[in-house]
Amino acid sequence: MFGVSRCCFSLSNQSLNLDLIEASLKSRPRATLRSEHKKAGVLLPLCHPRSNPVPSILFTLRSSKVGSHRGQVSFPGGKKDDNDDIMVACAIRETEEEIGFPRGQIRVLGLFDECMSVNNLAVTPVIGYLPHLDMDRLQMNAAETEEIFTVPISDLIDPAKVTVQDWANRGTLPTFHAKHTIWGLT
Repeated sequence: MFGVSRCCFSLSNQSLNLDLIEASLKSRPRATLRSEHKKAGVLLPLCHPRSNPVPSILFTLRSSKVGSHRGQVSFPGGKKDDNDDIMVACAIRETEEEIGFPRGQIRVLGLFDECMSVNNLAVTPVIGYLPHLDMDRLQMNAAETEEIFTVPISDLIDPAKVTVQDWANRGTLPTFHAKHTIWGLT
């Protein structure tokens, strides 16, 4: 996504070119895993929050009550249910369940490369746009989510706010320093 963000995001006028992002995602070859692992879908939600209308990405802080990744920053998403016919449906369903954003209002822009989680899930990142995002109207599922927050894309591509760290048993990964530390699969 980093390469897509740089070509489709303008620092000068703080805008996102959603059509260009969509075209870029559709035109690039997408890596998929050849595995029989369980599947999961996450939504990488691009947005312009009403409270701070700059191009941003929405994140969640996982609850301390969940079984895995407690207290970590994540994208909305989760394991594929039998009722999810495609991974896009999984990511959108999970987004509505976790943050209360209506699934019918999410503009799906495309898919990014499938990747393996530390829990051996084959994860499909779905890039989407949340129009008219009013953070005060979201309905957080407290059983899964402790906090919902956004980070401006300009912060995520600012070299002063990114370091590379060695995470025990997970390798060397970029780490983004925002309201909360963002690292790992996210």
